[in-house]
Amino acid sequence: MGSVGGQKASTAALILLLTLGVGCGSSTKPLNPAKVTLTPAVSSVNLGDAVQLTATAFDFRNNPIPATLTFQSTNPKIATVSTGGTVCGGKWNAAFVICTPGQPGVAKVTAQAGTFATSAPVTVYVHPVATNIQVTAINPGTGPNGCVTRGLTEKFQATVFSGTTDITAEVGPVSWGVTDSNVATVKTAKLPLNQVQITAAVPGATSLFASVSGVNSPGVSFETCRVKSVSVAGPSSASSITVAKGARVTVTAVVKDSAGAAISAPVTWLTSNPAAATVTSGNVLGVSAGGAAITASCTPPTCNTNLPPIYSKTAVTATVTGASPGTILVSSSDCSGTPACKVSMVPIPFHQNTPGTAITLPVNPNSFLTNPAGTQGFFGSDNGLAVLNLTNGSAQLASSVHGKVLAVAPNGGSVLVSNTTGFNVVDIVNPSNGSTQILPISGVTAASFSPDSLKAFMVGGSNAAPALFIFSSSPLLTVPLPALANDVTFMGTGTFGFVADGTNPSVLPFATCDNSNPLGVGGGIPITGSATQIAPTPNGAAIIAVASPGINVIPVTTDATGCPPSFTPPGTSPAPPVTFQDFGAGSFTASQLLISSDGVHAYVISDLPKVLAFNIKTGTVEPAIPLTNGVTPLRGALTNDGNLMFVGTSDGKVHVLDTVAHTDVRQISVTLCSGGGVTCTPNLLVRQ
Repeated sequence: MGSVGGQKASTAALILLLTLGVGCGSSTKPLNPAKVTLTPAVSSVNLGDAVQLTATAFDFRNNPIPATLTFQSTNPKIATVSTGGTVCGGKWNAAFVICTPGQPGVAKVTAQAGTFATSAPVTVYVHPVATNIQVTAINPGTGPNGCVTRGLTEKFQATVFSGTTDITAEVGPVSWGVTDSNVATVKTAKLPLNQVQITAAVPGATSLFASVSGVNSPGVSFETCRVKSVSVAGPSSASSITVAKGARVTVTAVVKDSAGAAISAPVTWLTSNPAAATVTSGNVLGVSAGGAAITASCTPPTCNTNLPPIYSKTAVTATVTGASPGTILVSSSDCSGTPACKVSMVPIPFHQNTPGTAITLPVNPNSFLTNPAGTQGFFGSDNGLAVLNLTNGSAQLASSVHGKVLAVAPNGGSVLVSNTTGFNVVDIVNPSNGSTQILPISGVTAASFSPDSLKAFMVGGSNAAPALFIFSSSPLLTVPLPALANDVTFMGTGTFGFVADGTNPSVLPFATCDNSNPLGVGGGIPITGSATQIAPTPNGAAIIAVASPGINVIPVTTDATGCPPSFTPPGTSPAPPVTFQDFGAGSFTASQLLISSDGVHAYVISDLPKVLAFNIKTGTVEPAIPLTNGVTPLRGALTNDGNLMFVGTSDGKVHVLDTVAHTDVRQISVTLCSGGGVTCTPNLLVRQ
């Protein structure tokens, strides 16, 4: 059995000669080489097959130069070489076209440039045809499922077969590789032939394989023991820190793998409120007076690579002291559907009575959200998605997607727009480049991104097929629900997402890492009333659910360990029960639930002429904040420190409420639109 390779060899030789600038009438006189290299240093070839070597000549300055090269084999009965450097595992015919199998064994090959320089010999192993390779562990990992803790090693042995015959001793060294070099690194130096040492690197999963003569072994699973738990703490293991504006405090993350070892891992640091405090590598910077929960997660692909994410079991509550500057951004949806009407966005600084300069928008918005960093605003409309640059005050139409902006990812990298009319789809827009991912799902009315921005939960569907839609890097997942949902959110640490059942008095939990419901398919946490709005406390301790005529506090009890993490239903020891407090204001229709940045206060905007208030820390109802002239609140936004609330109302003004004194302290007139015979109310408010 032979190999036909002469045409390739002859062509390669011709290309080599042309490249070197000799032959074919070349007038360039070759230089005298000082050195010749030949690669690769070791090759393995089946009997009757061929392998290409590469020879290069260099001058005394180590620059490649043209040269006429010849090749020699120390054992022509085992291997012969064409003029182009192609090695035959046997004997070439005169035209270097057919390779006839010879004897198995080892030959040395050199390349020579006339009488000037000769390469170091390279080794060619010629052997029976390799048909398969088996890889076995020499010292299996001792962690769960054979995993290896980060920094430790495991060795493997490759055995090569020709049919059923072991030819390992004849093939020379095999090549080793892993599918993800971030998870594990490969070393063969100072090891017995065809063994490899794998060093566990970043927690995650990969596959190890061996190769020789064009044959690959089946992949062997290798796991750097996955992160099982993450917890964060401030100095002296404190659960809370106080940091002045402009100052820094360092918090630490304790990471344990599935073998129980404490390891260093590339965790992702998260802040619930970047307007108050940012965090980089555990370094918390005070930005503005207010509160923020600092957490960390083991997030693929940088941690738990190719495995589920793990979220922090604890949070550090940061209280930032100092001044609380900032701006409330006000606009209106009243012109939506009226082309002749032109809408503006008006900024109102926290501690001023006069609005700033209005910015005319390129669309008539139906929705308005900003990214958490406060650098961009996003307006949904029937004419496309408009982006407001909050650094320079410019606004432009950025995408043709129609619908309402329902959520912005915490990292600002994705904007979720739902169109419930016309095409009835959801668009995930990347604001940095305008690219759009279209999701063919209908009726989505509420959405939320996980704190690490890896996943989005959306609720919608129809009365006949209500569903939770889950979007991530994997294919879109549809989870049937018992009824259409009113709202969806994630707990502050990200371990679970929650869905407010729109019909039944319950809230349904779902593990973020694998989307499972710890209470079983369709299982929910019983509450009082049917929740219309839900929101998390920043520290992940509870979910707050508004259900007229009151408010529920749903404690979340989990060790956040592994995937899926544990979940203790409220009221089951040691988890405290769900509590409900009646506001004492009668029945109401809520439109918004606001949680202060420190997680202490909850406020409800409704059709009542006042803002309802609740103290989460004490579990008590606080005095409602009545609105001057008995107007109806439309939309509200809290300052970073939570001491003021700006509320757009039915009288066309923005009312400023003192949440400490529970009073309406001033009313600011704003002009938000012109033309079209429309008077616009300030029903779109966000904090920059």
